[in-house]
Amino acid sequence: MSYRVFPRAAALAALASLAPLAAAQSNVRPVPVLADAPRASYGHLRAKSAREAHYRRLAAVPVLDETRWNVSMEIEAVAQPSAGLEKVGGDLTTQSGSWSAALTRELDDREWSIYVAAEATFFDWSANAPVVGTSTDPFNDLYTTRLGAVTSIDEDEELGWFTGMEVFLSGEDSADVQDAISVGGITGVRCRAGDDLAVSFGLAALTRLEDDAWVIPYFGFDWQVSDRLHLGTEGPRVALEAALSDDWSANLAAEYRLRQYRLNESNALADGVFQDDQITATAGLAWMPRPGVSLELEAGAAVWEEYTFVADGGTTVNEFESDPSAYVGLGLRFDL
Repeated sequence: MSYRVFPRAAALAALASLAPLAAAQSNVRPVPVLADAPRASYGHLRAKSAREAHYRRLAAVPVLDETRWNVSMEIEAVAQPSAGLEKVGGDLTTQSGSWSAALTRELDDREWSIYVAAEATFFDWSANAPVVGTSTDPFNDLYTTRLGAVTSIDEDEELGWFTGMEVFLSGEDSADVQDAISVGGITGVRCRAGDDLAVSFGLAALTRLEDDAWVIPYFGFDWQVSDRLHLGTEGPRVALEAALSDDWSANLAAEYRLRQYRLNESNALADGVFQDDQITATAGLAWMPRPGVSLELEAGAAVWEEYTFVADGGTTVNEFESDPSAYVGLGLRFDL
């Protein structure tokens, strides 16, 4: 059985606010699960009044009508021109295209959201030595599709809880479907510590292809520093946002990303797994011509990136890092 996932999905998701401990893992890393869930549901970790004030000020999205469904979509393209490869020499160039769609409803003290996302990443290897086996060019195109759902309930003004689940289908063209699936989940409570501050605690988990699952404590926060300044987390991402005017905003962000892909049987590493771990630092500028529409340009650097090749059965075949490298991205978000 084989599959092909077409150009794909949303999410810049990924680091810094979580400093958790992975089971069966010697590294301290955040779990990259449900990275888009808070954005898809307009921030289920946020105290409701702080969230509404934040989005009114940034004019990024309208506050949801309490009796209607809201549909939001996001399209993004990212290019990383060249990253020098350690150990094997040479360099790697990548481009990715993604889209996502979320259906959200907010009713009194409850909020539900379901979303689908898809991403295609294109790799151009120029390695000086074999990356895996005798191949210096192990693959070109890799795909991911994600389906998730999240819900949050405010018990009262100070306390609420949230829970969500996400299914990933990630791999090379013609990879086996049953071997390309991973699942993540998150659950926890959100405590309002003040008029402009909410903190969240919980537990996150993620299954990994040919490796042990991660089960990790989760911590998040949402702080409306001032009328125009906001600091908070979106899944495994921390961001500082500033409203420059009614139409313009800027942000600084740090993210941790984990991408894992099942390779096909004709690959140099037949039915193996390619894992891409990345930490990025980004600066972005967003233009909001009207409520519900946002166009963002971002530039940043992959300050750390590690590539791991794992054979079918779990044996690590090769592992190496790349030099820090710059990238640029362009995104469009709109609400229907």
